[in-house]
Amino acid sequence: MSENEKTRDQLLGQIQALEQKIVELEGKRTIQHEIEGELSILQEKLRVIFDLAPDAYYINDLAGTFIDGSRAAESVIGYEREELIGKSFLKLNLLPREELPRAAKNLAQNVLGKPTGPDEFTIIRKDGQRVPVEIRTQPTTLGGQKVVLGIARDITEQKQAEEELLSSRERLNILFQNAPDAYFISDLTGVMIDQNKEIENMLGYKHEEIIGKNFFKLNILSPGDLPR
Repeated sequence: MSENEKTRDQLLGQIQALEQKIVELEGKRTIQHEIEGELSILQEKLRVIFDLAPDAYYINDLAGTFIDGSRAAESVIGYEREELIGKSFLKLNLLPREELPRAAKNLAQNVLGKPTGPDEFTIIRKDGQRVPVEIRTQPTTLGGQKVVLGIARDITEQKQAEEELLSSRERLNILFQNAPDAYFISDLTGVMIDQNKEIENMLGYKHEEIIGKNFFKLNILSPGDLPR
């Protein structure tokens, strides 16, 4: 075999080896592109879930500095996320001064790796309006960094419902206690559960003397009426 033929064979061998490496690299590049594509889709899905969650989601570091926030969080506090990212919630006018110690205590628990909540706080919106919220926090790791995921739920409607229920109970109790007729409530065995003031006026028994006792064993009915 001539020297030229040897050189040509060597070159062909090198070319074939290079072509093989190119094929391998292309294959790896394709796999890498597929991984990057899947990762991009997952990130988009995560952002959609994060942004469209009904509750306010936010992420802060262990110093309380905001890293990210959802659209619901923007809606609750009245600030855009860009206005808060890079700032600590302990130094912003987001919480009343009297609630800051509790917030700092919860952050200290997060530093120790412990979740907190649900805890009730008052958010001061950008427009000055105060919104009652229920907050839970969960320490986690994001991109190798220890962070805190916070979930804040606007409980304005819940608080209003509780206040309306309390008000209704108070009104009902006033009507019950001041009714001109004698009213009492007992269970199906005759144990007294409640009574109004007119019962006390009629029978002479105070509230605490009757409640919890069975009226069959009290001397409030004549023997002839007991069977009925």
